[in-house]
Amino acid sequence: PGHAPRELVLDVVVERKSAADLGNSLRDGRYREQKFRLRRSGLRCPIYLLEAPGEGEPLPLPLPTLRQAAANTQVVDGFFVKHTRDPQESATYLRVLGGQLRRRF
Repeated sequence: PGHAPRELVLDVVVERKSAADLGNSLRDGRYREQKFRLRRSGLRCPIYLLEAPGEGEPLPLPLPTLRQAAANTQVVDGFFVKHTRDPQESATYLRVLGGQLRRRF
């Protein structure tokens, strides 16, 4: 007879944010709450995938503020922060990460 599908829960979670979304979530407090929940989740490898703003993209907060939040997330909060240029580079990163996880597990 057939075998039951094998399920696996990994210690990796990726939170992707565009520059505009990062600014909005910083402004309304969601970013702080998301970091708190990720820290309390017990996952050992939370990753923030932060996309750079597009040229001329309006931002809810100044770019230096977004950069400082990213640096704090990595240095103070201890999360791995991956910066990408655009959604295409983010998709490439996720594809590579997925391949590494498939090979490992």
